[in-house]
Amino acid sequence: MASFSPSDGHVYCFVCKLFSKTRSQFTHGGYCDWKNAAARLVEHETSKNHLNATTHFAVRSKEKGCVDQELVQQAESEAIYWQEILKRLISVIVFISERGLAFRGEKQVFGSPRNGNYLGILELIAEYDDFLDKHIKNNGSCGSGNTNYLSSTICEEIVQLIKKKFLMKLSLESSSKNTIPYR
Repeated sequence: MASFSPSDGHVYCFVCKLFSKTRSQFTHGGYCDWKNAAARLVEHETSKNHLNATTHFAVRSKEKGCVDQELVQQAESEAIYWQEILKRLISVIVFISERGLAFRGEKQVFGSPRNGNYLGILELIAEYDDFLDKHIKNNGSCGSGNTNYLSSTICEEIVQLIKKKFLMKLSLESSSKNTIPYR
């Protein structure tokens, strides 16, 4: 598993650099004798040290997973978190829109009896939904510049996206009704 370093123009063995207990050109300093590179790489890859390092790497990968596995899991977990928040927000927005209700009240603050239907319904759901409750408590009053998807700006953007999707659906339905089937 050779890796080329553009900064110094040398080849290193990735696995040996991480797991080999011996020093060689492929672990320290790098290899750059290009005339003999093919033969030396084959010689290195069949050496006992390289095979031991490769085995150690394979065992560690199987036991612990990839080096970035924890980061991948964290990113997936965060994506699921935001999807769950958006599901709840979209449900509230659709509910309010279908009934033709006003979204905002006099105050745009959680906890205020005059915060409007959008924030009020989110507060009501949060009384029974621990996930949403925790999100509102942690992010509901953090101000601009922080991602929370609870602001009136995001609400308006979601309304516009739903409207666009609804109008597209209407357009497709009306165009399919106006076509004459081929016989």
